Amino acid sequence: MTRELDTVALVEDHPDEGLVKEDIGIVVMVHDGRKAFEVGFVTVASDTLRVLTLTVDEIWSISAMDVPHVRVM
Repeated sequence: MTRELDTVALVEDHPDEGLVKEDIGIVVMVHDGRKAFEVGFVTVASDTLRVLTLTVDEIWSISAMDVPHVRVM
C-alpha cells in the first residue's frame, strides 16, 4: 500500500517530462483512495525536477533490495 513519503520508481518512460523508467521519486500526496499520487522527482542536490500526478499502475514501491541508478539530466 503506497503512502505519503514512500519512495517509488517509474514503471515506464515519461519523455515529455524528461523522466525515464526506474527514475525514483517521493510520494508527496495521495489522491482518491490511493488511485493516484503526486510524486516529486529531484536531483541528488535536492533540486526539484518535476512533480507528476501518477496512477498506481505507473509506479512501484521500491524495497530495500532494489538498487537505485544515477543518470545525467
